[in-house]
Amino acid sequence: MDNQIYNFTLAEVLKTARLEKKLSISQVELQTKIRAEYLIALEESNYDLLPADIYIRGILGNYSKFLDLKYAELLRLYRKEGHALGLSDEKRRSSISIKAFLYTYIITNKHLFTGLFLLLSAGMVFYLYLQFQAVNTPPTLSVLIPQDNITTSQGEIIIRGETSKDTLVYVNGQIINIDSGGLFSLPYDLTEGTNKILFKAISNNNKKETNVSKTVFFVPQVKEENLGEGIGSTSDN
Repeated sequence: MDNQIYNFTLAEVLKTARLEKKLSISQVELQTKIRAEYLIALEESNYDLLPADIYIRGILGNYSKFLDLKYAELLRLYRKEGHALGLSDEKRRSSISIKAFLYTYIITNKHLFTGLFLLLSAGMVFYLYLQFQAVNTPPTLSVLIPQDNITTSQGEIIIRGETSKDTLVYVNGQIINIDSGGLFSLPYDLTEGTNKILFKAISNNNKKETNVSKTVFFVPQVKEENLGEGIGSTSDN
């Protein structure tokens, strides 16, 4: 090739030499193993799209042999145009190296994609586990009042408790109201002696149930006036 061609830019030199050989970018890529995007970037003076400086030198070395051009002249044009763009060799190497590193790490790093895949998979498994628990776990049922096996002299007690949301609660077979938070409270009349109070919670989601029983002993308080009457009657006799 005529040496006068080196009066042109690096992009013009490379493109002219390639066209003289009647080669397409894809043909050059196939024969030189230089990526097409780098070839296009060189022919368009798009240095920001190229890898680190050390790799550009290698590309120019291979490409110069393939096109029968002088490597030293191509390297001179490359450095000259870099300075013309206001970039020092150090800045150009630093900037391009950082971009190449980010591209390599983010786009091609298999560990990153593997980690993301495993994270998403773990999240899906945890979600399915929660759904399984919701379908197969019976509702909670906690009776706060009364405590089991207590004795009282009051004929009425206040029952208080808590259960899961979306649950039906029964006391001795009678359904009772619960609030939006799962709390319930109601008065309960005792009969003299032993009182068995049966609680049942049935989930609306899976129809599973939880049962709790409480025993309350009701011993009415004897009035003092009744006791006095009984003592006086005995004395008279």
